Amino acid sequence: MVPRVALTGAAALVAAALMLAAHPGAAAAHPLGNFTINHYAGIAVGPDAIQLDLVIDLAEIPTFEERARLDRDNDGDVSDAEIAASRDEECRALERAVQLAVDQAAQALVLEDAALSFPMGAGLPTMRLECRFGAAVTWSAAPRTVRFVDAAYSAIQGWREIVVSGDRVTIAPVDGDYLAQSASERLTRYPEDRLSSPLAMDFATFTVVAGGPAASVAPSTPPGLAGTGWPAVFGATDLSPLVLLVALLTAAAIGAGHALTPGHGKTVMAAWLVGSRGSASHAVGLGLAVTVSHTLGVLLLAAVVLVAQRTLPATIVAEALPLVAALGIVAIGAWMFAGELLDLRRRRRHAHHAHAHEPRPPGRVTWRGLFALGLVGGIVPSTSALLILLGAIAAGRPAFGIVLVVAFGLGMAAILTGVGLLTVVARGRVERLAGGSRLAAAWAYMPLLAAAVVLAVGAWLTAQSLLRGP
Repeated sequence: MVPRVALTGAAALVAAALMLAAHPGAAAAHPLGNFTINHYAGIAVGPDAIQLDLVIDLAEIPTFEERARLDRDNDGDVSDAEIAASRDEECRALERAVQLAVDQAAQALVLEDAALSFPMGAGLPTMRLECRFGAAVTWSAAPRTVRFVDAAYSAIQGWREIVVSGDRVTIAPVDGDYLAQSASERLTRYPEDRLSSPLAMDFATFTVVAGGPAASVAPSTPPGLAGTGWPAVFGATDLSPLVLLVALLTAAAIGAGHALTPGHGKTVMAAWLVGSRGSASHAVGLGLAVTVSHTLGVLLLAAVVLVAQRTLPATIVAEALPLVAALGIVAIGAWMFAGELLDLRRRRRHAHHAHAHEPRPPGRVTWRGLFALGLVGGIVPSTSALLILLGAIAAGRPAFGIVLVVAFGLGMAAILTGVGLLTVVARGRVERLAGGSRLAAAWAYMPLLAAAVVLAVGAWLTAQSLLRGP
């Protein structure tokens, strides 16, 4: 008999899987991305001092790396004692990465308060470091220039916000950007309309003159980021057959939902199957090739996070893989386009022969080309799959995590294979309708158009990858 707790947990997990399949965005974790490190710098200028409030919000992947470093006894957890022993050190390390100068003279910062916490993200915790510094400064009627520079984690993408406020002083901007009030409530509520173009303030210069209105009472600190409801099945302690089955179905549902979101090579796959005259078996093979490639990509990135993070940061790999995939699609599209042009010229040269209007022979579809497209189409790992794997590793079950990643890939493959099969069926019907009609001449150019689509999509993805850049 299956224990009631297992049945109840399984029912909840099935509900979570259905929710994620219907709303694949629910699987997303940190609002700014799983690899980001986000910054808030609040500079409060008073009559005789500057208060510097620094907050660093690390998403799941950099937090996973930091927790491994902070876990001094290597027991797989960061205890309260380890947090207490680390927070001041982390704030002092952050202090060395920022600069606060008045009239070009660096100010000595005194650490007044420090806090380190790990709010739960999607299956893995995030990390929040809060440091408050003070610097004694005397203002006068003559303007004094204050310059703040935030150089912490400069190579890693994320939200960077500077807020400047005054109490009984007058502040005027000189250079750089800053806000008068936090847009993210100290990195606790990121505005949805800025997620695609996050703030990028890394320095601010302004003048301060003694005398001015008193500061209004600062609002209370808002609560931290809440958990995202990542299915608990991935961290379940009871791996009964029922729970294991539900875990696999949940991972597959998340993978299918991921494949339904825009992108993921569906356009390229469909165009390739049209241009190469692929069959139903080719569509299935292409979907499976994407699964294999995606699984390898996730394992590669997880290995970087776990082993090579000091020599090869995971963010670099995560940014490089889309560019590699895009260049691969460009190469395949160029190969297809060149082949179609040669074929079109050959048919034109022999157009005066009687067989010029015979049905076109099967295209140049090859399993080698199919697996090449599957490789580049799936090599970019989903961060959702990476979080599933890292969460299982954190729970001490790496083999279980790998199985879940494979299930995630199979869910993706099911959707992509379905798209491929629909493409093959639709192409066959259109070819039958076009046969012997005026559409036949126009349809003969469809493979060339499909190759052009693959090439154009590859060029667009390459441009996007280069523009995103580090």
